[in-house]
Amino acid sequence: MPDIPSDSQKIYWAEFILQLRHELGWSQSRLAEELRTDQTTVSRWERGLMLPRVSVRSELETLANKGGLLTLSQVAGFVKASPFPMILVDRTAQTRSRNPACAVFPPQPGIVYDKKAQFCADAEGISMGYTKEYLGAKAEATMMNRIKEAGGPSNYGLTWFGFSNGVDCKVKDKVCRVSRNSNKVDAATTKALFGG
Repeated sequence: MPDIPSDSQKIYWAEFILQLRHELGWSQSRLAEELRTDQTTVSRWERGLMLPRVSVRSELETLANKGGLLTLSQVAGFVKASPFPMILVDRTAQTRSRNPACAVFPPQPGIVYDKKAQFCADAEGISMGYTKEYLGAKAEATMMNRIKEAGGPSNYGLTWFGFSNGVDCKVKDKVCRVSRNSNKVDAATTKALFGG
């Protein structure tokens, strides 16, 4: 595992375990059973409250490899090589999610995905193509249903949207703010989505 501070490791492992469970279609109880622990412990890992033991981390990476998923080491290597900062939680912004595993991340320049809200956006707005590419067909279908329930694309707000961490982006202005009611620009998300 790359040399990462303990708090950051908790965040990485929390996101990794959430994604692994999601991809495997397992409950916290099912994963706990596989790892010979209890559901409460899995919940604490996923909330970033504690780190799994080293032996458990190895088992988690083995499960990921068997399932064809990227391991934490592979993801950390990608993050380290990325020109964009990993956007997780701004603890100074009260409007953002209290979950330290909030998964808003730019996988490549000009695209930001939100695993929790299940959509991807680019400089033109919410993208069904990128949602399917990065989060899968199920996420794309979920997003399409949300749009349909809202009465279509013109009613949904595909070009003015908010991520699950509270950051609000407006394509017309090419800016992301720390929240919908704030004038404070979220520089990292703005740069990741719109460049510059």
